[in-house]
Amino acid sequence: MRVLCLLALLLPVAACQRPAVHYVVGKPYEMGGVWRYPHPSFSRVETGLATVFRGSSPTADGETWSNGAMLAASPTMQLPAAVRVTNLDNGLQLVLRVNARGPTDPGRIIGVSPRVAYLLGAPGSTAFPVRVRVLRRESQALAASLHGQPRVAVAAVPSGTVTAESLAPPPGAKGSGGTVARAAPASSAALFARGNVLPLRPPEVLTRVSPQGGALYVDAGGVGTPGFAEMLAARLAAFGAQAVPDYSYPLAEAFRARIGPLPNVATADEMLRRVLAAGIANARIVVK
Repeated sequence: MRVLCLLALLLPVAACQRPAVHYVVGKPYEMGGVWRYPHPSFSRVETGLATVFRGSSPTADGETWSNGAMLAASPTMQLPAAVRVTNLDNGLQLVLRVNARGPTDPGRIIGVSPRVAYLLGAPGSTAFPVRVRVLRRESQALAASLHGQPRVAVAAVPSGTVTAESLAPPPGAKGSGGTVARAAPASSAALFARGNVLPLRPPEVLTRVSPQGGALYVDAGGVGTPGFAEMLAARLAAFGAQAVPDYSYPLAEAFRARIGPLPNVATADEMLRRVLAAGIANARIVVK
């Protein structure tokens, strides 16, 4: 009887508890046999491979993970952050809230929830090519709303309504079209709560742009001068590395040592493993 009374007292408290979220960057850590160095960036744009990620709660920033929500995991991004992820094979894109650390595989730049993978046309995929763009204004608003407030109660926001719609594949897209989930139209007010702060559970707003798939490469890192890039490429000459300029990066990183093109994901994964074993800790797979 005493136990039952105690439970009766505790249950209402537990039912009223909400996930607590805090802004976090974090110290360097090891995951998947590779050291990761988290750092804040509100203008990051990168290409690479995404994978399906099944997280757990609490996430790295104290939130509640849901495999059915518009959520993602990043190995180094500030948390939480708002990003737009585009499947480069078919042009489908979503706005996501990044709130977890992962994935473990060093060859994947982002892990997306199973629901996100389904909406992006890649259900069950171990790897699919993506572009990840940090949304500056929305990510800055997230940081400003939490910075200096390490424990803030955040209520979950219901996801938007999604209907099935038959979409023909745009020119250059892989596959033969078919029925995909597409979000009902939503205003910007529905997408962002409290101004430009992305909700804990963003609505499903699926859009499509022209596919921009490319070849796979292993990028061994960037430097500020061609000479240093050539030295780095010479160090990896046995792998076929070449020094190339890439001005999509900041000028201090615009000269790259790059290996490829590589014919498939398995080859890219193996090449990345060999380059990492050679001591190039910041090597990664990119899509160009």
